[in-house]
Amino acid sequence: MAELIGLGDSKWAVRIVAIAAVLLLSIINVAGVKWVIKLQFILLLILLSAGLDFMVGSFVHTEEDKGVEGWVSDNMEKNMWSNYTEGYSWFTVYGVFFPTITGVLSGINMSGDLKAPSTNIPNGTLAAIGTATFLYLVFILFLGATCTRAILLTNFMIAEDVSVIGVLFLAGLYVSSMSSCLGAMYGTPRVLQSIALENVIPGIGSLGKGVSYR
Repeated sequence: MAELIGLGDSKWAVRIVAIAAVLLLSIINVAGVKWVIKLQFILLLILLSAGLDFMVGSFVHTEEDKGVEGWVSDNMEKNMWSNYTEGYSWFTVYGVFFPTITGVLSGINMSGDLKAPSTNIPNGTLAAIGTATFLYLVFILFLGATCTRAILLTNFMIAEDVSVIGVLFLAGLYVSSMSSCLGAMYGTPRVLQSIALENVIPGIGSLGKGVSYR
C-alpha cells in the first residue's frame, strides 16, 4: 500500500501504514461485532470486484511481453502437469497454500455471537468452502490457460497483469489481508473466552468474562 503513494522504498512508511491499519482494525473490533460484520461485508464486495476484474481481464486483453498470452494460446496444455523446480515438491506448495483455507473457521470462532449456531455454522462453513474452492479453481485455470509457465514461476504478481484494472486487484489483495487480520483479532479472544468458561485450562477463568451479542 505504501507503494501506491510513492513511498514503497521507505521501511518506515511501510511500518506506519501497517500500524495504522492494525489500529483501525483494533478500533473496529473494540466497537463490537456489528461493526465487524459491516466491515466484512464491505471487504467482501471489494474482493468479489477484484475477482471479477481478474476474470474479465483474462478475456479482454493480452500482454505478451509480460507473459500474458490470452486464451487463444496453448498454455493450458503446457501448464497442465506439474514440473517442480529444484527444492520444491507437492508438499512445499501445499504448505504455502494451506493457510489460505483456514478462514473458513471464522464462523466457528464467533459461534457465541450467532443466533442459531447449530445451523449458521454448517451453512456458513459449507458456503465458505464452496466459494473459496470456486475462486481458487478460477485463478488456477485462468492463469494456467493465459500465462506462460516461465512467467508463472517467476512473477508472483502475474494476476495483477491479467486484470483489467491492476489497482482494483491490488485492493482485493489488501482487503483480503485486512479481513484475515480482523478475523484473527475478533475470533481469537472469543475462542480463549470459551476455553476459560469451560474451564478447560485451569487458572484462566478470569478471561471468561464478557457477554455474547446474540
